[in-house]
Amino acid sequence: MSKKSWEKEFYPVEADSKEAMARPIAYSLKKWRGLTPENLARHNLTESPIEISGDTCALCQTFDKGGSIQCRRCPLYRARGGVPCDATTSEEHNDELESPFYEFLHIDSPDAMILWLEESAKMFQENGRLKKAPKRKRGKK
Repeated sequence: MSKKSWEKEFYPVEADSKEAMARPIAYSLKKWRGLTPENLARHNLTESPIEISGDTCALCQTFDKGGSIQCRRCPLYRARGGVPCDATTSEEHNDELESPFYEFLHIDSPDAMILWLEESAKMFQENGRLKKAPKRKRGKK
């Protein structure tokens, strides 16, 4: 097992490919599940074999049109109540100290991203439309 075997199982095509962009939530979930310690170990890896960025994210490649991050169209952003994957929701969720993206970068844990991607998948309907995410409650400061 190796980087090649990991890529074959979890990242078989580039994120900007037609295949990945056709099902960006499922493709992203596959990639992030591949980054769990158990799956890395199965392929004799100790760290991500690919760079984790917008370039390797099927959601970013699908919904980031025009060269600047336009998260408002992203299912992950919508599932998180209007919060990008690289921002924290700690105002409402005291247990979330870091954004899913930065949690992976800082402590190598894909768990928060997987959780939010699964939530995005639940919100996604057969007809390709997203249910409305619950509105974020703003805490008083």
